[in-house]
Amino acid sequence: MVLIGIDASGDLVIVELKKGKTPREVIAQILEYAAWSSQLEYNDLDNLARSYYSNDKNNSGKSLKEIFQEVFT
Repeated sequence: MVLIGIDASGDLVIVELKKGKTPREVIAQILEYAAWSSQLEYNDLDNLARSYYSNDKNNSGKSLKEIFQEVFT
């Protein structure tokens, strides 16, 4: 499972959850996520957030910026 988030400083955080030991393939996958995320722009993240929250009664229709401000201010 991969979790993508933004911390209070606005930095992108990617967490890969795995059970057991971390073989080389898992490390390679994490590096691929890091390379992918380094190419993302705000609009990409906003689209991901809007899609993720589309069925959330409290956040549906809100932009990433609006959600971020509600959580961190």
